[in-house]
Amino acid sequence: MAKLRSKPCDRCNDLVNLRYRIQYKPDGNWVLVCPNCWQEVSQDNPHYRYGGTWKAKGKSSCHLVCIEYDNAGSPNHCSD
Repeated sequence: MAKLRSKPCDRCNDLVNLRYRIQYKPDGNWVLVCPNCWQEVSQDNPHYRYGGTWKAKGKSSCHLVCIEYDNAGSPNHCSD
């Protein structure tokens, strides 16, 4: 079985297997954050925007797997 390729959260630097691509600051830069940081920065934030979910896969297949969000800006987790 292939080893998962964890990546650091752009906000807290924890190594994680799941990150959300979001904007949450006025500068509008996209970052990839872990679920814990996502919970903190997405609540009541007028600058928040969801842009996809990155899931760690085997060595050769790391990628964003979902780029859907609802009208309220909350992620709709896509089915595989």
